[in-house]
Formats: sequence, C-alpha cells, structure tokens
Amino acid sequence: RHHQSTSVHLQGGVGIVTTFEATTRHKGVGNDPTELARWVSVLMEGRENHKTRFVQAYNPCFSEWLNSVYQQQARYLRDEKRKENPHKAFEKDFKAALVEWLGNGDSIVVSIDANQDVLNGRLQRMFASLGLRNIIKEMHPNLPMPATYARNENDKTIDAIFTNIEHPDMRCGYLPCHESFPGDHMPMFLDVPKTAAWGHNPPH
Repeated sequence: RHHQSTSVHLQGGVGIVTTFEATTRHKGVGNDPTELARWVSVLMEGRENHKTRFVQAYNPCFSEWLNSVYQQQARYLRDEKRKENPHKAFEKDFKAALVEWLGNGDSIVVSIDANQDVLNGRLQRMFASLGLRNIIKEMHPNLPMPATYARNENDKTIDAIFTNIEHPDMRCGYLPCHESFPGDHMPMFLDVPKTAAWGHNPPH
C-alpha cells in the first residue's frame, strides 16, 4: 500500500487460500496492520470454541534494489520515524501479533519464508520463546534439513512451519522444488487431523 510504482509487477506479498470444509470454518482474517503484507492469517473455529489460526509470513532478504521488498519496508519505516531495519521491525511486530493470538487461546500454524536460518536464527529463538516448535525438524529429528531455496549458496534451511499443536497423527515435510507449485523454494506441508485443527470428533 505504501510503494509508488508504475510497474504492473510489485515485489512482495503473502496469501492464503482455503478450500472445501476449511472454508465453512472460516471465522476471520488477520492482516499485517502496517499494510506491508508481511503476513496474513485465517482463523478457523470448530466445536466448543476450538480455534486454529493458519498464518503465512515473509521476512524479506536484504537487498539494495529500490523496488525490492526490503527497500519498500525500509522507506515505510523511515517515514514512520521507526529506527529499525525491516528485519528487526518484522520480528518485533510479528511477535506482538503472535502474543495477541496466543493470548486469545488460538492454536497456531505459521508457514514462513524467513530468509534466515530457521534452525538457529533469531526468528527461531523468537518462536521458541513463545512455545512454537519447528514441526518438520521435530518430527524428522534424524534427517538433515535441506537448503529450501534453490539458489541458496549457504546450505541453509530458510523455510519452516512453526506450531503449538501436538498430535501423534500429524504428518509434515518438504517437497522438491517445482514438485507441486512453481517457484524456487521447496514447498512445505503439514497435515493436521481434524481433531486437532477444530475439535472434530469423527464417527468410528
């Protein structure tokens, strides 16, 4: 919302699509209040006020290119007289949103392109401080975590799913680049049983 451009293509943004039964559970959308589109969330509600919030987030990589997501956010922060770079601002603002959602009793699933090491980086420590676990790493402790960006030269895992949901039947992992979606990142998946997602109690 804050970037003036004559181009039909603008870097940045996140999105979530709900389908089938998930759409009937839809109870609201949460957007980045700065309108920088750093994250978006969808709240689902099930039985007995059982709530699960699915979140897609993007922490920009550093770039000096004027139209890059990083520089768009840097200009916004300067205009707002905030003495933070986009990375620190993202961590501060996103943590505040997570604290609010957790305080409301939401179960949380965050899918994030962190553009930093999600195994030992600042954002990983921030998630851990809030009780959110890197579920792919947790459920595959004996497997090496891949470099999830196709052109990554540092062999870093920069994409992850963090959640506070615990269920023995959850399944998760990474798929090869271009396996399911176009792009240069590995798609991630997390299969959450309905009993955990919205308190559904299916017949035997």
